[in-house]
Amino acid sequence: TMQQQPQPQPQQRRPPSPFPYVPSIRFSRAYRYSHAAAASHEPAAEAATAAASHYDSTLAGSGSESSSGSGNDSDSNDGAAAAAAAASAELRQPSSFLPPPGAEGFANWNERFQVLLTRVNAIREADHPLSRQDEEVLLTSFKDLRDLAHDFIYAARSYGKIIISEKFLPYEQKTIKPASVGGWAGGTKYIVGGIIFKFATDELGLYGGDEFSAKAASHDLLGTVSMLNAAVPGLHFPMIVKITYLGWTVSAMALLPISKKTLVYGSNNAGREVKAENNEFAEKIRLVAKRLNLKGHTAGHNRTFIYGPTDIEGHIGHDGRFYLLDLARLFCPETPDAYVKGSNLYKLLRPEFVRTNPVPLSSDAMSGFVRYDAECKQSDLDAQMATARLHDEVVPQFVEWLEGPSSGFSDLTSDMSQTLSLHTVA
Repeated sequence: TMQQQPQPQPQQRRPPSPFPYVPSIRFSRAYRYSHAAAASHEPAAEAATAAASHYDSTLAGSGSESSSGSGNDSDSNDGAAAAAAAASAELRQPSSFLPPPGAEGFANWNERFQVLLTRVNAIREADHPLSRQDEEVLLTSFKDLRDLAHDFIYAARSYGKIIISEKFLPYEQKTIKPASVGGWAGGTKYIVGGIIFKFATDELGLYGGDEFSAKAASHDLLGTVSMLNAAVPGLHFPMIVKITYLGWTVSAMALLPISKKTLVYGSNNAGREVKAENNEFAEKIRLVAKRLNLKGHTAGHNRTFIYGPTDIEGHIGHDGRFYLLDLARLFCPETPDAYVKGSNLYKLLRPEFVRTNPVPLSSDAMSGFVRYDAECKQSDLDAQMATARLHDEVVPQFVEWLEGPSSGFSDLTSDMSQTLSLHTVA
């Protein structure tokens, strides 16, 4: 008798991707959890973290100064975006601790981040012992921050790889089109999924090469983290991540509810006009500068006194929050190498070293931004002395400690990077 052949099992249909323009992308953890919960008719509390929509809707809901950019929307792209939005809306259920994301989907990266961070800071800064309820809320908020960061990094990395992979394609063949949002120093901009991407390339020849432009992108992340860790109440910072792929670097930042009209501190035109219009905002920046040991100075053609680099941007967002961004030059540069172009833009002193310097250091030292500052020569001298102290004292002392028996570095598996940072070396 012939053996009966097993019948092939019908292939389970995969739900539509929640990411517009990227039909083959894998799902983030929160989306997978929410889909599984919806399939089993269980509450999907995490579904809100995976909503998605077309990035034009994102811009319309975010209040950003950017328009839809220069991308061309085809009927197929609109259909895919609509299907993704419908699928995510079907799964979406508001959680117990965050507002529902609404139609703009991923435009709420920033709102969710700010709500969670504000809640954590309010509990941690309380002047009374934490209650059991406070501890539970704090633990839940930290877990939700972890999941939000996971999904943001996941989305940014997925889109970033596509942007990098298509760098040399003609414009009409790119999956994600460049956006016309102004400013070329940070490289070509892209906007998708509620995230603005900056391709770290040396478009204007300011840095002496693309690899040095990538270093500046790293400093933007480092400056943001340092400002955030200074923990000044009322200052808000964007979610930001750096993606390195195939030798190229892209920085990704959650869209903020800001525009050109919301700028109240710093400059968005390379110092031609510098603002310090809001006294409350200016006081908060003065306080964070004091904690980071940064020196104030006069900047711009209109000779405005500020803390931090001239091209810093402080906005009072459409949501009323004080946002601070563009912090790539937050920390003082080393003494520039006369034979290396633009080294003062990316060879910067470590935050740990700047905090321990005997005198405050100016972010704009050794640059043309301080030419209107009466103390520009002293600021340059302070930067030169700090560089000499780093090379002549700190580094030799670290090497001596490293070679000693108390260092604990018996093999190459130890975390050298963390140790260098703790010793303010690199």
